[in-house]
Amino acid sequence: MISLHRSFFFLLLFWFFQQSDASAQQTTYKTEKSVFYEISGNGLRKSSWMFGTMHLLTQRYVDSLPLVMDRFNTCTQVVGEIVLDSNAAPKMLSAALLKEKNLKDILPEQVYLKTNDWLKELSGYDLTLFNTINPMFIQISLLQMIQSTYYSDTSGSMLMDDYFQKRGAKEYKEVIGLERIDDQIQALFSQFSIDRQTELLTEFVSDKNKRIRELGEMTRLYRKQQLDDLEKLMYDKTYKENEINVLLYDRNQKWVEQLPTLMMRAPSFIAVGALHLAGERGLVNLLRQKGYTVTPYYF
Repeated sequence: MISLHRSFFFLLLFWFFQQSDASAQQTTYKTEKSVFYEISGNGLRKSSWMFGTMHLLTQRYVDSLPLVMDRFNTCTQVVGEIVLDSNAAPKMLSAALLKEKNLKDILPEQVYLKTNDWLKELSGYDLTLFNTINPMFIQISLLQMIQSTYYSDTSGSMLMDDYFQKRGAKEYKEVIGLERIDDQIQALFSQFSIDRQTELLTEFVSDKNKRIRELGEMTRLYRKQQLDDLEKLMYDKTYKENEINVLLYDRNQKWVEQLPTLMMRAPSFIAVGALHLAGERGLVNLLRQKGYTVTPYYF
């Protein structure tokens, strides 16, 4: 059975916006070309720092950013989407189990065969091993395998979100989550019916070469700090407006209500997925609306 990294579910949250034909309307808000921001003013005694992560990259990339790590060292608490403890992945896996029919009953025959062939190509495993797992989890697993096969960072062993938290804990910083694992389960699985999950997996496996190219392009844009271009990708995709709201904007609104108290208590290093920073309803603008000075930094 394929091993499960405890922060695997972050991958799909970033990937959700990489397909085609969305109904959402693109914002006209201009996002800076940065994934790293200082948060100051509005009564804060010391600055906090916010870094937009790409959940596919490892600590090797983070350690190549001395500016980011220097500011990390000035903070006494680390704030992430959730606390990545040992309970997270088992809960997510349990939520991914099908309750009645199995995968072969759910998927159209051609979709099942395409998915099985691609899974075997990437991992050597047969899809029958995952017959009790929902289509969304299969999509996550395929994404992990694409990343590992085509864009592996072999000298990095820990995804960056996990790295910030583990390093923070090792340095006796407090590690805080903005939401619970149950909130992420709601965003990833509960809001999508099995029919909708099947539809999304069907689109995902329809053109594997396209998916591989998209992942490469996403990585390239992130490394160039082109947050605005990553945001534009979100508005050209298959996900419906209400789905994007649950995955992204509703969570942003909940998080921005918590951040003032956390930052007032102690200088914080906030590490969340880069798309949460972008746009009119992103954390950068929401914090500015609350009166903070949010300054982009470049590396």
